[in-house]
Amino acid sequence: MNRLLLAATFLFLSLTAHSQTIVLTGNVLHGKEPVPYVNIGIKKKGIGTAATIYGTFTLQLQQSSLTDTLTFSAVGFNELAVPVKTIVDGKLSEFALTEKTTSLREVVVKSKTAKIKKFGTTIRHPFIYGTSQAQNANDISEMAKLIKLNDKPSDILSVTL
Repeated sequence: MNRLLLAATFLFLSLTAHSQTIVLTGNVLHGKEPVPYVNIGIKKKGIGTAATIYGTFTLQLQQSSLTDTLTFSAVGFNELAVPVKTIVDGKLSEFALTEKTTSLREVVVKSKTAKIKKFGTTIRHPFIYGTSQAQNANDISEMAKLIKLNDKPSDILSVTL
């Protein structure tokens, strides 16, 4: 007897829950063209869906969502917000999105010519000239000057030794 009563209760609850469900179906368009993959939902409620590649969608809502607003959003389009009650009462099935335009500032591209600079000793200076002597005949003797380029990418055009 308890099982029969429990089964009847579940059947009654499922019928009333089903009767409180609102099913919204429709197409999202831009002009006459469908807009694919539009996000459709009620903000801050975690309720929503996405349109198909053909712009069609189906969304099931509870009766309590009649006071909420359904939002349609897609990249490149202005967001569309329509109250759920307006959709149900007007039996709306087509939702038109408008294109979002963004004005950009003008960008000017200028080419920069490379500057040619001479580094190192550019005049004869007695400090640079001289002889280097090794203490031992088998030692190697060198003279050098360190040239810093300030971590800038550089090309060597010529070298005089």
